[in-house]
Amino acid sequence: MLSMTGFGSKTVERSGRRITVEARSVNNRFLKCQFRLSRSLSAYEAEIEGVVREFITRGSVSLNVSLHDPASDSRYVIDAAQVLRHRDAAERLALETGLLPPAFLASYLTLPGSVVPLDEESGLDGTALEEVKSVVRDALRELVAMRRAEGLKLAREFMVITERTERTRAAIEKRSPIVVEDYRRKLEKRLQRLLADH
Repeated sequence: MLSMTGFGSKTVERSGRRITVEARSVNNRFLKCQFRLSRSLSAYEAEIEGVVREFITRGSVSLNVSLHDPASDSRYVIDAAQVLRHRDAAERLALETGLLPPAFLASYLTLPGSVVPLDEESGLDGTALEEVKSVVRDALRELVAMRRAEGLKLAREFMVITERTERTRAAIEKRSPIVVEDYRRKLEKRLQRLLADH
């Protein structure tokens, strides 16, 4: 018996990259996957879901996967398209409100998505993806082990409840003829009193 609730996590440093995976599951009749992936992994969601399906067939599973390459910390690129989107939005707002839009490029570079780490732009090589999938598998093994342990604990609790219910049922069954006989006698006495009064 498996519990639907579980948690597993794994952090590994491989090939100069740090891969962190957290997996959580709760009850659901079917398999439902929710992912929070590093930007560089978003194109591989279907492959990562395939790994989840290797381990889990039911439940609502939340998977957080981050991939960080410390060597890329000092390498950033400007997402020019995002900067232009920020500028266009600021100009539209300026027209609507009568306020002046920011005049300096630096104003737009501080907005979300304008400057991104180089590794997020470059995609993954096959080795990096296999490393990520391997860490996902490790976290899912831990999650499944927790679900199994919780399931065993639940099964033991169910056995205790079942045994207690069976003892109560047996006591009721043993006592039921006595109770019926008591009610029969009480009813008979009441009827005799009623008949004696009339």
